[in-house]
Amino acid sequence: MGASLKKMKQQGQHVNQKDAKIKNLAKSVNFMPKLWKCPKCKREFAKTRQQHSCTIYDIDKHFAGKDYARKLFNFLVSEINKKVGKIKIESLPCCIHFVSNYTFGAAWALKDGIRIDFRLDHKIDTKKSYKVNHISANRYLYYLDIKNKKEIDSEFLTWIKEAYSQNAEG
Repeated sequence: MGASLKKMKQQGQHVNQKDAKIKNLAKSVNFMPKLWKCPKCKREFAKTRQQHSCTIYDIDKHFAGKDYARKLFNFLVSEINKKVGKIKIESLPCCIHFVSNYTFGAAWALKDGIRIDFRLDHKIDTKKSYKVNHISANRYLYYLDIKNKKEIDSEFLTWIKEAYSQNAEG
């Protein structure tokens, strides 16, 4: 590890992950920048004082009267934890966030399944996504409705793993 990077890490300073050289070096030494923790809700963010809602929402409220959606959601989280990586779940009034180091996706409970979104840095050609938003030059937001466990297949988990990995890098 270079002397300046080592010093920055010891001081807990934020390293600009956009710089490819530092990013690659950081990956090679398993270094992530120090995240800012909101003093009120204790959620962590890449940017100091990042705008967010501190309202934490009981996850059971998302699934009230939607038992099937809850079972499917629990299966999805289990598959992600086993086959992609450990995640945190943040239940907010709007949706349920999937978080590695950063938020990489979200879920909504439906009567007959779950709606998922995730972000990738490239376009994928699939009919599984009912909606795609090109949100920036190198960022696409995909929406899928999952109606059964079979749809949480290796192709879907590959996309989730990419979203997880890309957002773990910042």
